[in-house]
Formats: sequence, structure tokens, C-alpha cells
Amino acid sequence: MLQLNKQSASVPAANMQRIQSRCQPINLWFLTQSGAKSNQLRASEEQMANQARNKQQTTNNKLGTEFMSEHPKLSVFGCKPADAIIVPELPLSVRNNCQSGRWTIGDEEYGSKLAMTILKFSKFFGSLGQTHHTLWGQIWFVAEAGDMPQGVVMCTYIKGRSLSDFNRKVTEIMARGIEPAEGIFVPDFVKHSGQKPDETGILKPINYYSLKWEWYERGAKFPNVSDPLLKQLDATSDKAWSRLDQVAVALEDENNQARLLDLEGTKLMACLDHLPPHEIVRLMAAHANGNGTSEMLLPHNNASEMEASIVN
Repeated sequence: MLQLNKQSASVPAANMQRIQSRCQPINLWFLTQSGAKSNQLRASEEQMANQARNKQQTTNNKLGTEFMSEHPKLSVFGCKPADAIIVPELPLSVRNNCQSGRWTIGDEEYGSKLAMTILKFSKFFGSLGQTHHTLWGQIWFVAEAGDMPQGVVMCTYIKGRSLSDFNRKVTEIMARGIEPAEGIFVPDFVKHSGQKPDETGILKPINYYSLKWEWYERGAKFPNVSDPLLKQLDATSDKAWSRLDQVAVALEDENNQARLLDLEGTKLMACLDHLPPHEIVRLMAAHANGNGTSEMLLPHNNASEMEASIVN
């Protein structure tokens, strides 16, 4: 009786093992399938969310485009077209500050680095700022590289050492049979020391800057240089000649040529371009003698310079 009970007790245990062994893969398969369905569901939800966002973005872009097309456009100052330069109606006068050694427009300093294409050069005699009865060089230029705004025509004045060194460099290039305006000028501020009397007449030491001029062929490469200005010229060398074309196109317009006038800067000067030598001598002598007469000097009829200057 006890043996029968023992045998009957062993049967349910064996059956239980067989049931568990058969159910185990079924449970694993169920878990695997459930996980796959869960991943598919998440992917489907993310796809639907992305589609909804893209649809909303498309709607917003369409609405923005319709708004811009319906919004009125203003034309007050205009804007620079691509591949062109601006010739302002009022001259953008740039001062080479001999005290700080920086380029300045108004009260805003722009730094000391500049490479330029020169559009026009004229000689003047007279007064500007605190400098009186002096020979000046007027330069109209477009910045090629450096700290100044690019793509716009600007004007600056040089005198003394800066003018003498500019004349040296231009003459040197012309002697090589090259038109200097076809290249790129790079003025560099050089520091000097000297003495100047103060208000009481006592000499005081001063420091000041003048411009030393360099010239480079247009499109020249500058490999392995540390100067940031030359690096800029090297990086844009493939577009150097196209920028000269832009200048030539701008100067073909008579309206642009007429804008190369700085009446405010030259109001106390006389233009020396195309004047005969005896007129230049008479003019400089009048200033040296301090004559109080005022004369209106106009350039020669064939001259391109149309400025009228008051001589005191």
C-alpha cells in the first residue's frame, strides 16, 4: 500500500517536468514576439510624429512665403548687387590717424590693416583739419582685405612722409612698365619719434605714425606667410581680377564718376591736377604770404576733376 502511494506520487512530478520543458520555449517565443511588436509600435509612433512635424514645417514655410510675397517692399537706400561695388552719394571719408596708427571713419576706429585698389588719385594744396597750407594726395579706393568695409568706395588724404613714400612706390612701379592701379596697394603704419612745441613753446617728445607703401601684383599668392593681411589676399587671389572688373564697370557709369567728389574735405583746398606750373607756384606763394584774397579755382576744361575749391 505504501509502495503504490510512492509510485503514484512520482508520476505527477515527471509530468510536471515535461509540461515545464514544453512550455518554456513557448514562453520565450511569446516574449520575443511581444518585444518586437513593442519596437515596431514605437518606430511607427516616431515615424508618425516626424511626418506631423514635417507637415507643420511645410505649412509654416508656405505661410511665410505667402506673407513675404504679399508684404510691400521698400526701396529707400537700395542694396549692393552681387558682384558689384557701392559708390556712395556722400563720400565715405577715411582718416589715417597719425596719432593712433589706425584707420578711422568718423569716431569709429577700424584697425591698422588695409589692402586697397586705387580708383583715382589727385593732388591738392590747402588746409584740412589742423594742418594748413600743405600739399595733399587724395585717394579714392576700394578695400581688398583688412579691417575696413569691403565692396564700397572710400576716400582718404595723405601728406608729408606718407605722400612722399606713396610717390616713390608709384614711380618705381611705373618705371617697370606697369600701371600701378592694376595691382594692390598695402599701406602700413610706421611709428616715428620727434619733438613738437606745446602751447608755451617748450619742445615735448611726441610719437606719430606715417604710411609706408607696398605694392603687390594682382592675384599673387602668398604661401607660408604669417601676416593676416597677406593671408586674406592669398585666400581671395582667384577673385582678384574679377574685383578689378567690378571697379571698371562702376567707373563706366557717369553718375558714379560724378560721385567721386569730396566737397567737404576739399573746401579749403585747390586741386592741382592739370594746372600749369606757374599757376601752382602762384597758388603756393599766395598761401605762404598769407594773402586774405579768396579765389575760386576750377580745373582745366579737359579735366575729369569737377571740384571747386576755395583758397584763402
